[in-house]
Amino acid sequence: MINFKAEIKKAKAKISENKIEAIVLGPSGAGKSALGGTFPGKTLYIYGSAENHGPKSATTYGGNKVDPICIDDNRTPDEAIAALNAILDSTDFIKQYDAIVLDGATVIESIIRQTTAYKTACLTSKGVHNTFAEGPAVLSVINPILNKLRDSGKHYLVTCILDVQEMDSETGEIVESKPRLSTYAVAESVIQQFPDIFVVGPMSNGEITAHRLQFAAGIRRDSKDDTGIVKKTINFKPRLTGVKSIPNTLPADMNEVLKLKKGE
Repeated sequence: MINFKAEIKKAKAKISENKIEAIVLGPSGAGKSALGGTFPGKTLYIYGSAENHGPKSATTYGGNKVDPICIDDNRTPDEAIAALNAILDSTDFIKQYDAIVLDGATVIESIIRQTTAYKTACLTSKGVHNTFAEGPAVLSVINPILNKLRDSGKHYLVTCILDVQEMDSETGEIVESKPRLSTYAVAESVIQQFPDIFVVGPMSNGEITAHRLQFAAGIRRDSKDDTGIVKKTINFKPRLTGVKSIPNTLPADMNEVLKLKKGE
C-alpha cells in the first residue's frame, strides 16, 4: 500500500528546499566556470582536463571554498567515467559540500564517446559503426550521472558550451545559439532534465561590461535530414523553476539566483 500522506509530505519537503538544479550554457570565456565558484558554502568542482581553465576561474570567486577534482588526469576514458561515478557514489565524501559543479556536459560527452562501452554499443551485428545508435549510447552513460547529481541533495550546476550564431552588437545579449552536444536527441534529453536552465555571457550597458545571466536568450537545436532539410526544432527557454517573475538579466552570481529562489 502507498502511504499517500508520507509521499506528499516528502515531495513538498523537496520542493521547499529551493535547490539550484541547473545547466548553464555559454560560449567559451562567457563565465560558466566563474559562476560555479559563486555558490555560498563549500563547492565540489568536478571537471575534465579539456576545461582545465575552469577550476582557476571558479576559485577566483570561491577561493578555498572550492575543491577541484579532475576526472581524466592520467586516466583512460573508461577510467575517467568510472572515477566520475565513484565520486558521485561517495556519499560520505559528498555530504561535506553544499554544491556540486560538473564542468561540463560537452566534455563529459566527448569522454563517453571514446569509451569501450560507447564504441561497443554503436556496433551493428556485422561490426560496423551505427550512427543511429550514438545518441542512445551517450544517454545510457550520462543519464545515470545526472540522476546521481539529482539524488545528492545538493545544489548542482552542469556547464555546457554554447555555439552563438547571433548576438546583439550593443548589449551582448545572445539572440540565437545552439548547445554543443553531438545530436539533437542528446541535446533534447540532457537539457530538458534540468529544472533550471541558465545562459551566461558578457553584457554591456554602454559603460560597464560584466558577465550576466540572460533569461531572454535564444537557444534552439534543429534536427535535419540527409539533404539538410529541418525535420524538427526544439527551443530551450532559460528558466528558474519556482520563480514567477524573472528579470531579463541577472548578475552572474549564485547568491543572487538563490535570493530569487527563496523569494527575497
